[in-house]
Amino acid sequence: MRRRASGSSKRAPTPGIEEWRQPAAGHWYGAFIGDRLVADLGVFHDGQGLGRYQSVETHPDFRRQGIAATLVYEAGTRAIAEHGLHTLVIIAEDEGDPSRLYRSLGFEPTEKSMGLLWWEGKPTEARE
Repeated sequence: MRRRASGSSKRAPTPGIEEWRQPAAGHWYGAFIGDRLVADLGVFHDGQGLGRYQSVETHPDFRRQGIAATLVYEAGTRAIAEHGLHTLVIIAEDEGDPSRLYRSLGFEPTEKSMGLLWWEGKPTEARE
């Protein structure tokens, strides 16, 4: 899912994963109730205007209270202002609560992602 922040749609190719992990390439944000961390996420950028959310998590006891929505919005707003981002990206499954939350904040699906896993070893028997 992608949300255009502002500015041009032109951007350079996405860097390799190691570049995204550089300490100056992003920040972690948290939502606290008292001293207790109840939600957190990261926003990392490529230095060319593209930002990506990482690991948006809310403690199960604090879900459905608007905490994640507020954190996604505030962290994105701060990242746009501090790093001059023009696009924010978040990866989510097509259906489910996270996808609905991100759409309510202005994110729109723009690409599909698929994966394939391969396990070494004996195949398991088919279940009926």
